[in-house]
Amino acid sequence: LKITKHNDLITSKVNFTLNEYRIFLYGIGLMNPLDKEFPLSYEINISKFAKIFNCDLDGLYTELKTEIIKRLHKRSMTIDKGDGWKRHFGLVHYVDYCDKQGIIKIIFDEELKPFVNQLKDNFTSYFIEKIAQFKSTYSIRFYEWCVMRLKQNEGKPTQFFLLIKEIRECLEIEKKYPLYANLKQRVIQKAFNEINAFSDLSVRYEEIKKGRSVHQLKLVVKYKKWEKKEEQFTLPFDPN
Repeated sequence: LKITKHNDLITSKVNFTLNEYRIFLYGIGLMNPLDKEFPLSYEINISKFAKIFNCDLDGLYTELKTEIIKRLHKRSMTIDKGDGWKRHFGLVHYVDYCDKQGIIKIIFDEELKPFVNQLKDNFTSYFIEKIAQFKSTYSIRFYEWCVMRLKQNEGKPTQFFLLIKEIRECLEIEKKYPLYANLKQRVIQKAFNEINAFSDLSVRYEEIKKGRSVHQLKLVVKYKKWEKKEEQFTLPFDPN
């Protein structure tokens, strides 16, 4: 996990699998970052988690025990402390699980608290059910970017720009989709289709070219509740 400041936003560069990402974000939503007690931890009831994300319970629990827990424990991040000093540490301190109760307890490293606070602040309006039906981690990332921009604009409809180069770098897919046509089909269009279909946001984008190549995207985003408000003012003409 690499968290950097870009255009006054805290963004994360991740290579989580979909279920890892769901667990991480689900946990962030459950945590209280203002709690003075360390280490930061949360418990996940696997049965409830499977229902929220419409997953096969047995398959999910097997994946958690045999793969996801091990991968989460290996995740790490590096922070810049200033004056040339950097600190590298594990994202997760340790993981406990109980087969009988179907519960997994994840304990984050104490060093992560400042970043958890920022994540929590950025996603006050981030509800897990909004992304529960997403099938792509890329959809979650685009959703995060949109939510942060909306929060900056106090929830009002807004627009912002994303360089194609930045999208590839943040999603760590520089080599996976070198052609823009593939990037558009497999990542961008799929992400916006899922966001518009399943979340509380309405997003559209325009391609901006530099020469013959698409250089950046202009995103126009708003909460769907704004669309309802706009419809209230779009009344049929009454000559009387």
